[in-house]
Amino acid sequence: MWNGTVRALPLKEQLRAAAIARCEALGVMPSHYAAWLGSDLSSRDVEARADDTRIGITHLDPFVRWGNQSHLPDEDFPMNAIAFTADDFFRMADALGWNP
Repeated sequence: MWNGTVRALPLKEQLRAAAIARCEALGVMPSHYAAWLGSDLSSRDVEARADDTRIGITHLDPFVRWGNQSHLPDEDFPMNAIAFTADDFFRMADALGWNP
């Protein structure tokens, strides 16, 4: 399931929606993953919740730091979506067990 369809929901409800829709996996945004960690969930907690619903968390979506961001209007653009460096992005992937 594309996370854009459920991004306003908490993790538990995102996973539930994916299960109801008979999806096998859910992509997440780095900003959501960081927020979940900030709400006292660990990477293992996130994985355990996904495992409980049999929904895989298969990818971080998107990594958009390569573009020129100077033209983005601060008040209209969700800047937290692009607030991550490549190192941050790959640390998140590593924490979720996505080692190449």
